[in-house]
Amino acid sequence: LSAKFKKIKVTNKDVVRYCKQYPELRTSHVYVPLGPTALASEEKNAFKKIRSALDQLKKGKSFESVVAHYSEGYARKTGGDIDFQMKDKLDPSYYAAAKKLKIGQFTRKPIRSQLGLHIIKLTAIRSCSDINKAEWNRMIFDEKRTKIFDDYLAKLRNNAKVQINESLLKD
Repeated sequence: LSAKFKKIKVTNKDVVRYCKQYPELRTSHVYVPLGPTALASEEKNAFKKIRSALDQLKKGKSFESVVAHYSEGYARKTGGDIDFQMKDKLDPSYYAAAKKLKIGQFTRKPIRSQLGLHIIKLTAIRSCSDINKAEWNRMIFDEKRTKIFDDYLAKLRNNAKVQINESLLKD
């Protein structure tokens, strides 16, 4: 296994291909926190608040003014701007929703992440010629390493023989 890890190489071609597939996005968002184990009443209130924000955006209010009135969290002070983020720095559902947008567009329904609810606005996509190549090399290396490890674990699971001794189980 360690020999496979030592053979991992990340080329410039890998970086460009990955950058095109998973671009670095600059987004702003209206954010309403909602934990994964929220009570039904908390969830109801959070959805009510985010829908009100969405209604204001659809009526033509500026994104920044809606952020100032409805959003919570550190990005409220910057009009919702969270700067450029790579795929590995954003919640997968957030990144997927942002990636579908055109610059200047915002999501037309609330996006649920692990942290809460978001209305996401795509503000820019960083050119592959302007990325931090060392950072991208690290991310691609990590993904290749994870794939090797996952394949190894899958092979162990496939070769495992599990038997259940019913006589040892208690009701």
